[in-house]
Amino acid sequence: LMYDLMRMEMPAHWFDVVQTTNTGSAVAPIPIPIGGSQYRLKTPAVFAYYFRAAQKIQGNNGDFNEGAAELLYLIMANLNPEALSNFRGNEIGDINNNGINEFHDGWGRPIQFYRFAPALANTDRQPDIVRLSKIVPETLNWTDIDGWWKKPKDFTDTNMPDAYKTAMTYMSDPFDPMDYVKRSWFLYPVIVSAGTDGKFDIEVGRKGADGILSPTNEETLNPFNYPTGMPRDNDGNGALNHYDNISNHQR
Repeated sequence: LMYDLMRMEMPAHWFDVVQTTNTGSAVAPIPIPIGGSQYRLKTPAVFAYYFRAAQKIQGNNGDFNEGAAELLYLIMANLNPEALSNFRGNEIGDINNNGINEFHDGWGRPIQFYRFAPALANTDRQPDIVRLSKIVPETLNWTDIDGWWKKPKDFTDTNMPDAYKTAMTYMSDPFDPMDYVKRSWFLYPVIVSAGTDGKFDIEVGRKGADGILSPTNEETLNPFNYPTGMPRDNDGNGALNHYDNISNHQR
């Protein structure tokens, strides 16, 4: 329920807000099974703010491709609009002309925002499950899952369960009152620029064929089901180009 509240109050993808980019139907609170019953939250008032923004995009050119940067801007504009005056003119723009601003980095490119990034490498804010699991990202075979992580029970790559097992065994969930692991581990939001080369080369998480897939149940809300932040050769050039990324997680 806490994860669903975060999804509605701090969306990181447009599929956290609308079901499809064609219909624009809002994603309702997700029913969560607890003790044989199902519970769901009331839709927080701020969610309507994000949904109106999605409708604005739908009425303009329908370009939802810069959702990560646009939603971070909307979160800031809603929570602390006065803070926007601290940004220079070239740090805010609308690169895809869909009517919603986004934050830009020093090279004029939209930054990315991830609410949860459990597989982010080189982080000083949360345990690095890539490093702890001794995973070598460039050895992973992504072809059988079309580039997106499967749920743990569906894994075929032997490295992937190691990452999930590490996270589940040694790192506690601060929102789970039944989790008695002594360590306290939070997933901190990630704000990241691609740096000088313009290549993020990190896993962006769950995504549908048309770029949008709304959450449907508690499994899709679980951040550990997607290796967001893990280094990945997105452009297929045979190299990992994430090393010059600049983020609020630094070693």
